[in-house]
Amino acid sequence: MSTRVSQLLAIISAVLIVGAIAGCALWRPGPQYTHSFFVRDTPPQITTKPANKKVIVFVHGVGGDARSTWVASNKAFWPDLIKNDPDFSNFDIYSIGYYSPLLGKASDINELANMVYQVELKDALLKRYSEVYFITHSMGGLVTKAAVTKLRLAASDNDRDLDKVAAVIFISTPAYGADVADYASWLSKNPQFENMSSNEFNTYLKSSEDNWKQVIEGRTESHKFPKTFCAYETQNIGPISVVKRIYSEPACDGLPLAIDLDHEHIVKPTDREQDIYRWTKARILETTSIFANGQDRVALETAISQHMRPGFYETALREVDVLIARTPQYKVAYKFKGNILYKLGDYDSALSAYNEALRLDPSYSDAKFNKAAVLMQKRQYAEARDLILDLPHDQKEDVAIKLNLAECYLGLAMYENAAALYNDILQRNNENEIKLTAHLGLALTSLLQKYVQPGQVTFAIRQLHSAYCINSRVSSILGGDREVKIGDQDFPLYARLFSPLANSGPVPYKNFLHRLKTAHESCVGG
Repeated sequence: MSTRVSQLLAIISAVLIVGAIAGCALWRPGPQYTHSFFVRDTPPQITTKPANKKVIVFVHGVGGDARSTWVASNKAFWPDLIKNDPDFSNFDIYSIGYYSPLLGKASDINELANMVYQVELKDALLKRYSEVYFITHSMGGLVTKAAVTKLRLAASDNDRDLDKVAAVIFISTPAYGADVADYASWLSKNPQFENMSSNEFNTYLKSSEDNWKQVIEGRTESHKFPKTFCAYETQNIGPISVVKRIYSEPACDGLPLAIDLDHEHIVKPTDREQDIYRWTKARILETTSIFANGQDRVALETAISQHMRPGFYETALREVDVLIARTPQYKVAYKFKGNILYKLGDYDSALSAYNEALRLDPSYSDAKFNKAAVLMQKRQYAEARDLILDLPHDQKEDVAIKLNLAECYLGLAMYENAAALYNDILQRNNENEIKLTAHLGLALTSLLQKYVQPGQVTFAIRQLHSAYCINSRVSSILGGDREVKIGDQDFPLYARLFSPLANSGPVPYKNFLHRLKTAHESCVGG
């Protein structure tokens, strides 16, 4: 075969492929609906019905437009099928359009994603709707992924628009490119084809997939969305396979669905009984159910947090029981219950709640730490110590955890371990309250060691002297002629540190208090 003939066949193949990847649109007029429009819109100013807070957004692919991509041979328009479906009566419907010619110049995928992110999402849809569901076809899935990724990069604790993106449905999306795009880019000036190349040097797709992976891996118990669902075609357009399964979107919740249609007709259901329609409907409805439960949960958690204060613990306990009834597998609810019961002084019930949280997730660090605090109240220091030591290394560097571990060592008469921790805390922290607590801990350690190593009481007084000099609030502890007792409400943070002295007899403890007061007076007097 001559070189000229080979080149001619390559050009003819490229022409056919461009038509195939655009859903055989080559022999139709160019994209007609390059603008976005609502198929159903319920703005409150023009209807007596409350405005819908959910919206389904269609995003077409290369060579398509906001209407023709979704129109079947019998003229059925997929957004209209949803509009007339009673199960979707509380959803608005929106179809995004953009310019995507087969041969001419246009914006690349990243530029389209910028437009969708800023103009469609930030400036419009996310201001009106609390739940957004995307139905995407082919390159439309890549555009949507890039736009949603931008939401993640812009997210903050006070601005979680990403949480409003409930689900993205990818239909024949070439996550790893498509062979046909390589050939199409020879003929077309549209950079969108080059962006979808399956070439191993396609850095755009690689970067896009890495960013999307971070979005998916960033989902947590409290930020579960977006859910992602995937379907792909099994049939060719003529001799051409446009998006093979190996190139389709891999990050899916559940198994990808195979649809026995080609790249064009997979998004053109003729009625609501078509597999692609029924599957998409089921995924949206199941996600909105999860979303609703999550919204209820967030509202309950907010109420519980507001009532976590003296005088309202019983109210918080009733609310957390409602939360557990609605989400019995939610480990955080049991942690909340344990925290409330701890505040109420019901340590055994608090332990049961933390144990249930740990049954659901044996590695749940918050439950381990809080359970250890309860065990310390019950003087079960060995078990509390083991729980703290089982925490991840980075968490064991937290000062609150170190202070609790040091107290466990005191309770177990492991004085050298306790002293080492208190000294480490003093070296690493400059906050007055933390330093005060560490000084008191060292003082108590020294006093307890008195019975093993004589001469430690002087060191104890020196540590307490330092503590009082850096925190004048302690003057209230020994103010006036009032007698200081174990558990005095004037110093709740330190009562537990002093309580082991009760076992040392009244004379050493009384002498300790006398020296403590002398040290305090010398501090405030100087």
